[in-house]
Amino acid sequence: MTLLGFQYRGKTSRLFAIYQCFAEQPRKALHPGHIARQSGINVAEASRLLDDNPELFVQVPRRDGTTRFRLTSVLRVKSPDEVQNYLERAARRESLTLYAVVAVVVSLLTMAVVMSFPFADVAS
Repeated sequence: MTLLGFQYRGKTSRLFAIYQCFAEQPRKALHPGHIARQSGINVAEASRLLDDNPELFVQVPRRDGTTRFRLTSVLRVKSPDEVQNYLERAARRESLTLYAVVAVVVSLLTMAVVMSFPFADVAS
């Protein structure tokens, strides 16, 4: 899992590039190194993205000690436009969650500051 649990926010273009690698070779299980070369992403980054997104990419049982991945069956039947929209919606949902948490924290801090002001009793 990534920092703060964001799987899609800021990563949609790289995830879509990985999806395109699989879409170009639909029947093959691909190694992270092959995906990295084909998509132009760093090998470590490609491996991390594949591991962190099990709802998009599934790990194939190892043959000869090599880890390979495939698209999930849900993504295999979708068009590239549908996958792009899915990734953008997921990133937008994560952004809205982040903004909501920040708004709550700022509101709580503001309330704490306002409550700490000494108010004089004006009625006397």
